[in-house]
Amino acid sequence: MPSTHFLPLLAALLAAGCSTTRDLAAVLDPYRAGQVELAADLISSEEFEAQRSSETDGVIWLLEQGKVLQDAGRFEASERAFALADGRMRAFEREAEISVTDELAGVLAGAGLRDYRGRGWEKILLEVYRCLNALALGDLEEARVFSRRAFVRQAQAVAAGTDEIRAARKAARSQGIDAREVLGQERLREHTEQVATRVTSAYADYANPLASFLAGLLAWIDGDESGALVDLRKAAAMVPDHPTLEALLGELEARAPPHGAGGRVIALLETGLAPAIVEDSVTIYSDNGWSRLALPALAFHGREVASLAIESADDSVRTVALADVDAIVAADFQRRLPGIVLRALTAAALKEVATTQLRHEHGDWGVVLGSLWKVATARVDTRTWHTVGAGFQLAHLDRPASGVLTLAALDRHGGRHLVHDVELPDSSVVILLVRCPNLLSLQSHVISTRPLKPRP
Repeated sequence: MPSTHFLPLLAALLAAGCSTTRDLAAVLDPYRAGQVELAADLISSEEFEAQRSSETDGVIWLLEQGKVLQDAGRFEASERAFALADGRMRAFEREAEISVTDELAGVLAGAGLRDYRGRGWEKILLEVYRCLNALALGDLEEARVFSRRAFVRQAQAVAAGTDEIRAARKAARSQGIDAREVLGQERLREHTEQVATRVTSAYADYANPLASFLAGLLAWIDGDESGALVDLRKAAAMVPDHPTLEALLGELEARAPPHGAGGRVIALLETGLAPAIVEDSVTIYSDNGWSRLALPALAFHGREVASLAIESADDSVRTVALADVDAIVAADFQRRLPGIVLRALTAAALKEVATTQLRHEHGDWGVVLGSLWKVATARVDTRTWHTVGAGFQLAHLDRPASGVLTLAALDRHGGRHLVHDVELPDSSVVILLVRCPNLLSLQSHVISTRPLKPRP
């Protein structure tokens, strides 16, 4: 008989991979159904306190909580959750460089049992969302800080991806695995095809046109015209011929005020849902023989909402694509995949050695337990930020004399859905923040902006 201490551990391994997905479904299901207030109450309830406090899954729970609360218009509570998530991710980043021994220990535990530290694209979007929270709470100075931090996160994401692959290569080499030979195989290239079609050069280094646009807009509102020019030109270069970017940049270059002639509305639509991670498999050859590996794959959601119609008695505009989050996630995934493959192969090699030892020590019981352990720890890490949109769209128009706008989500055939009116506050520049994951849910929030103080 095997050690009785091994059985509870095995049971925990078998159960661990499903709990986060199952618990989050209780929140995500009402969120997708348009019950955003209910989802916000659920994810903030005591029922899920343990998940939010978990060292293993806490970061992803706090990211989801912050986003759902933001979509519900609870900006202060959203910022508290985001600040906690950011603090935990930065604490992980301050840890010493991962050694080969630590990497091997993590490989043996299985991807789903490793602490979730946040991915590069998530850290960048977190700064963007915190920028919007600060703006909604009336702190333009803080909003500008977050908009600049998004650029810092972009550079950090590139460096972190390199470090991650380097650690995986060292661990693989310690087990006699030739990384170059493995990563060059046709079967692996075939696995990446569905991602490669989504990646464009504009997003290759985690660049995000939304971050550049917000930085430029806020600088303009705050009277920093030179800073605004740099960032709006950067955004316009990433999204050529965008009608709003071209128009605003032209006005800025002509030294016009951000509010235009009589007030301006900037509409920012976040639509769809970012890709989910699902489990796939691929057969890879190494010096240890053939291995059938469980690998992650991206599952992209269909986009039900084509654009947002914004109408008044005087004008009518449609939002136009600004930032493709699907492409940003795909670029991040493409960067991380070599490290994921090497970890999976390293794990397979280590587990064969460990299973052989179990068989020698415990006979048939060792074979059974070793096999169950390999199955339990071979699961793909499917944790990802689910409530993020698949993309952002942008439009602008003059403030209507009536102070009222009508919003409608448009499907791919031009059909109108979720039509409702929005009353604008008395502000020279208004940002209309709209979240529309599908044709069942549309949340809109109006944000007033004012400059901090006149600049000399």
